[in-house]
Amino acid sequence: MIFPNGFDPHAVIFNAHRISDVELYLVRDPLQVLTAFEVGIENVVAFLTEGIAAQQLEMLASLVDEKKCGTVEIY
Repeated sequence: MIFPNGFDPHAVIFNAHRISDVELYLVRDPLQVLTAFEVGIENVVAFLTEGIAAQQLEMLASLVDEKKCGTVEIY
């Protein structure tokens, strides 16, 4: 993906603003988030990078705690 200058893709969890307190699904890319949403699956997030950095795992753990998600499924 190409991002604008100054944008840090490691600092974003795509679709994090729509998460509620149920099972959370982590998928590989934002397109999968949109596809899942179209078929009625909610609580799906993705990172904007190919690899996962420690900073992103910390952000995900914080999101899970904040939203009180029961489990995280990785697809």
